[in-house]
Amino acid sequence: MAVGWTNTNAPNYTQLQTLGRKFAFFNNHTPQKSYALYATSGTTQDHAYGVFGVAGYCFEMGTSFFQSCSTFESTIYPANFRALFYAAKVVRTPYITPLGPDAVNLALSAGTTP
Repeated sequence: MAVGWTNTNAPNYTQLQTLGRKFAFFNNHTPQKSYALYATSGTTQDHAYGVFGVAGYCFEMGTSFFQSCSTFESTIYPANFRALFYAAKVVRTPYITPLGPDAVNLALSAGTTP
């Protein structure tokens, strides 16, 4: 099953959309189907999704096809690290975990325990 070459929604489009919005929360990208950028066919994420049900995503990062290492280290990496870290965190349950609840800010205070 390929979804990157057509505007037709995947069977679990709502879950994929929720996951995309979570990534966007961390990197401020616009979550959209790859077809909205350009049609693709036979991509790794299409194959992984169609054969194994893997939530395949492609993060378009940078401003040109080839970026310098210094641009990657100073701009691209810091802007996308949290989204990629979240992707690694939810890899086992990508269609369930993004539904929440999420703990994104944890604060500890000094105190005693009984």
